[in-house]
Amino acid sequence: MNRTLNELADAEDILGIVVRYQTALLQAIGSMPRFDACVACGRTEDAIYFSTQEGGILCRHCEPGHVEKRALSDSALRTLRAAVDRQTGTTCDQSRTPGGGYVGAFDILDYHLAHLMGRPSSLADKLVSPQTRRTIR
Repeated sequence: MNRTLNELADAEDILGIVVRYQTALLQAIGSMPRFDACVACGRTEDAIYFSTQEGGILCRHCEPGHVEKRALSDSALRTLRAAVDRQTGTTCDQSRTPGGGYVGAFDILDYHLAHLMGRPSSLADKLVSPQTRRTIR
């Protein structure tokens, strides 16, 4: 926690730090979603949705059968996978973490955390404008 606060004080890329913190928090509380493969069938390609209720990503083949889901961009998925790799100590390719993917990754993790908390995050609108991201209202 102290390390995160110190990083935020000097950071230009606040969302990157927040995404790393969100993944650490989810890992610590045992609620980390699955981003490595479709939670329904195990496919590692064609992931286009995220479902909190299902606990991870859904491929295009499985998503029609699920009501609760959120669109997931390729850059957000790459960023989420890299953040999870970093958190779990897996060797990760730093090029998998594009700067533009942090907004999408933050949006997905904030969406997941909001569902777990039962209410929207009060911090979310301070970091990313509501027009840039989707919100739970």
